[in-house]
Amino acid sequence: MEEAIAMTITSTIDDRIANSKYVGVIVDETTNITVEKMLITYLTLQHKGEPETVFIGNYVIPSGTAECITTKIKDVLSGRDVAMARVVGLGSDGGSKGRSCTKDAAE
Repeated sequence: MEEAIAMTITSTIDDRIANSKYVGVIVDETTNITVEKMLITYLTLQHKGEPETVFIGNYVIPSGTAECITTKIKDVLSGRDVAMARVVGLGSDGGSKGRSCTKDAAE
């Protein structure tokens, strides 16, 4: 039952992403209880002319370097069929890694 609900929600979000001309990315590095580095990821998109923010996932990353974070963001977007040309914004907590990711993702 849980799997069916998750698939329905994921399918709905994927449809909204596909129908949004542009998307924005919001990320923050976190650490879970086992001290694994995690990257919580949201997308901001347009749905029926209104902005909407959707949770995409909380992903394990090998380290919190700008390179690892940028690679994970690109992998997540690619997995959702989001071309980098559609990404118009990247939000982070403003730390130096966030600024480096913004620069790296833009290249």
